[in-house]
Amino acid sequence: MQHDFGPKENILSIEEIHYWLRENKFNIIDDIETNDFHVEMELMESYLRVQNFIKYEKEIPIAKTAIAELTQIDFKDEFAILKWCWKYREFGAKMIDFGFEYILGSEKIDDQIITVLGQFYCDAKPFKEMICVFFIYLNLPVETSFSNETILSIKNSMQEYYGFDSLHQ
Repeated sequence: MQHDFGPKENILSIEEIHYWLRENKFNIIDDIETNDFHVEMELMESYLRVQNFIKYEKEIPIAKTAIAELTQIDFKDEFAILKWCWKYREFGAKMIDFGFEYILGSEKIDDQIITVLGQFYCDAKPFKEMICVFFIYLNLPVETSFSNETILSIKNSMQEYYGFDSLHQ
């Protein structure tokens, strides 16, 4: 059975992760169908964690839209920022889950990769908007109005995690 993810340098694309899931799903099913219940628990746990990670792929278009909208906001307009935060509040909560699980909750090698599992890495580029939304919502206060520090925090997250530095002043 496959379950060795390879060396640290093994950074997989989304397509390669899908392939790994298909291959290992068939291995697990084959073992169950042949009553060979020696499916390694480690493999099953690995499979479920990788499967959970790849489910976030469907959130990429929403993150791109959210960030595109945010880049159009005049950051002097607190109401517009508050409206954006309210509009994407449920999505922001999903990104908090994603971020704690795969950004803060795992070994961080560098900003170019996401540690999916142990030495199993994914290229972070397709997820850059999601990571940016995560850090924006992570730093949002509970309050209903925004202070200058809150606006600066959102701008800093946009600049650091999205690389966008020409926000409306």
